[in-house]
Amino acid sequence: MSHDLRGKLHQLEAFLKLIEDSCGEALDAEGAELLEISQGIVTLLDARLLGLLTLLQTRERAMERAEVALSDVTAAVLRAMRAQLDEAHVDVDVGAHPMVLGDRRMLEELLTELVSNALQFKKPGAPATIRIQLRQQPEQVTLQVIDRGIGFDGRYKERIFKPYKRLHPEGTHSGVGMGLPVCAVIAERHGGALCATSAPGEGATFSLTLPLASARRGPHGEPSNTGQEP
Repeated sequence: MSHDLRGKLHQLEAFLKLIEDSCGEALDAEGAELLEISQGIVTLLDARLLGLLTLLQTRERAMERAEVALSDVTAAVLRAMRAQLDEAHVDVDVGAHPMVLGDRRMLEELLTELVSNALQFKKPGAPATIRIQLRQQPEQVTLQVIDRGIGFDGRYKERIFKPYKRLHPEGTHSGVGMGLPVCAVIAERHGGALCATSAPGEGATFSLTLPLASARRGPHGEPSNTGQEP
């Protein structure tokens, strides 16, 4: 269905481009503005459909389960984002090497989104300041991404994990409000949870809590089925 709907949108996009190429010079200011608005709506709808497709695929795609060190996930994400983090102040505290049972690629996608989120919502005119830390408890580990950005009203700490629920006016920041919902699905599929705390002007803290691999093994060392998925 998503493929079919996006196909129709791309047809509409092509027709609007044809109008622009063939009639653009003949349009008055109002007509040109309406054409531009129409093209913007098509682009936005396509992005929203793609976001929805990504969410559904994240829910359904097969997981490649293995023991993964979250410290290795953190290092890989920071290497991949080196160019984006060039002007940011990044402090990493991952001295421990806790192992979780999960899909490394999905966990890297989750952390990449959280770091990208911190970069996007930094305070205007100042470099992003990001702290990534691991905290291990007896049966679980918490990975936190802490920033000193613009923050948000703590009353909306659950809303931000709902599809399309944005806290800022459309057009002021990129994205369609699907990145954090995808992260929440990844956390859920790993038998964990993702939450956030924040206040306006004081930055935000996103905390991913996952069970340790040792806590999900059966009595003979085999993977346990006590998590969200078999």
